[in-house]
Amino acid sequence: MSNGLTRALENLIENLIEKNHLEKPFYGPGKLPALKILSISNALKQLNLSNEEIVFSYDKRNNDIFEGFILSDKKLHYILNNKPIVVPIVDLKNLNLEDFNTIIEDETTRKAILNVFEKIGKGNFDISTKKSKDPLKEFTENQTETTVEIIIDEDFLAESKLMGDQLYAFHTQLKGDSAFMDNLQKTLTKSATLTNEFQPWHLIIQDIILIYQKLEKEPISVKQRFLLAYFFEKMQGNDMAEVLSLERINKMVQNEKFSASLEKVKAAKFLEVGGEFKDQLILPSLLSRTNHELLTAVGTQYNRIANFFAKADGKITDEETSELQKISDLCLNPRKKLENVKQTQVPENETLEDVLKELNELVGLNNIKKDINDLINFLKIQKLREKEGLKPSDRALHSVFIGPPGTGKTTIARLLGRIFKHLGYLSSGHLVETDRSGLVAGYVGQTALKVDEVVKSAMNGVLFVDEAYSLAKDEFGRDFGNEAIETLLKRMEDHRDDLAVIAAGYPDEMKGETFIYFEGLYERRNPAFGNARVVRNLFEQIIASQANRLVSITPITRDLLMRIEEPDVPEVQASIKNLMVFDEEEKSKE
Repeated sequence: MSNGLTRALENLIENLIEKNHLEKPFYGPGKLPALKILSISNALKQLNLSNEEIVFSYDKRNNDIFEGFILSDKKLHYILNNKPIVVPIVDLKNLNLEDFNTIIEDETTRKAILNVFEKIGKGNFDISTKKSKDPLKEFTENQTETTVEIIIDEDFLAESKLMGDQLYAFHTQLKGDSAFMDNLQKTLTKSATLTNEFQPWHLIIQDIILIYQKLEKEPISVKQRFLLAYFFEKMQGNDMAEVLSLERINKMVQNEKFSASLEKVKAAKFLEVGGEFKDQLILPSLLSRTNHELLTAVGTQYNRIANFFAKADGKITDEETSELQKISDLCLNPRKKLENVKQTQVPENETLEDVLKELNELVGLNNIKKDINDLINFLKIQKLREKEGLKPSDRALHSVFIGPPGTGKTTIARLLGRIFKHLGYLSSGHLVETDRSGLVAGYVGQTALKVDEVVKSAMNGVLFVDEAYSLAKDEFGRDFGNEAIETLLKRMEDHRDDLAVIAAGYPDEMKGETFIYFEGLYERRNPAFGNARVVRNLFEQIIASQANRLVSITPITRDLLMRIEEPDVPEVQASIKNLMVFDEEEKSKE
């Protein structure tokens, strides 16, 4: 039967269902569950799902014995007197009303169905009678009858189905979990009033779309596109592997309309998310909040699906490998909502120029603006060195911000994160703000875990620790604050390339025991002492001066990048003095 006639038949059936208010056990196009199809196939041996597509069914049972019927796009199958009956579509007009008396007891419904069968048998129906609600219509309409290449083979379809079945099983289990559903509604609606507006499958579809988008690199293979379409439909209760033949699936994925339909799927949003959920996998994040037993299973399955997407075209590139690692972290270590921790994401579609404009519009802070401009020039030059195959200068992105409240420390930290992102040093650039309360726990061994959670939430962005000096103060004689400092310092060193930590606080307090500065080290040194940190800081100052000089030169050659010139080197004695002394008050004592 042609696709147009199949569509018309489905339209006619949908009209029948709506007009007569038919509900389960009646199933329209693509609605019959997989397990029911399996059991019905065992009863109706002549039903051939390899070349027949089920468009309407009635699942009547008597002591677990099937006594209903199946209407495919080619034949009607039913049981009469314990014998399977097969009627070709062209002969439906000759069906005997009495034959269906034992199948459908309600006379009105029985007559309505037989009336439809008669129309189908006579071919007396209008193809445009009603726009179909079949969710697969976007993918399957306007297909031709030409022979196509088999790209989606049986093995690939079977593996897709196994993964889809597992995803749907998660939806079913979570939907029956009242505690999870309560948490879901309260979290996403931001309201204590439960409306059941959101379902687990909403989250799963949105997560799968995000995984696809993160791995979407041109050219996209047909198999990768099919996977997204398959999972999208599966989570809405429409299994292509069950309602479409292999031939029709391959026609679908090679049809021009399929690509256009897939663009709609990629843009689909069942819920608007932002804040803590931006760029996160939503379901693992929610499961993590409540330490749900399904967290590991869902994360593992998501990770498998991501790898399945990546290898669908037969190869995994270095870029995909890197992205898979990030997805794996999102799957298995989702970002939690942390107490006394605030997260701010980078605005979408902004540029480095937008950030610099915002920086320059701040009142005052001229010295800060100059320092940031110097840093930008330095980082740009290091990227150019990498491009030329030269070793970049090793400089961490960590900083100390000193000043009283209201001087713009948090604002500058937020801008720095965005600048680091646009320069290619941090992939996210978001800001995570906290203080002692967000890092220090009240029990032995818990502080390190708490610091790790906060650091994890700040990875690929900026961690801003306000009133950092308070970490070293412990009014009750316990050492939890120092434990936080030690853990944080270790994480700062471990993640020099994908984390920027900014410690902030008042000037007087920041001179205390938390941050130690060396004064006049060279004059006061003993024979066993050396201060490599001073030398390193001096070298960094030279490299920064070189960057400021080079950034305005066009073109910047490899030779220029490798050469330090006299203007780059500051006056040595004055520089050492400045590098070793904390502020002007200390300088005056020299």
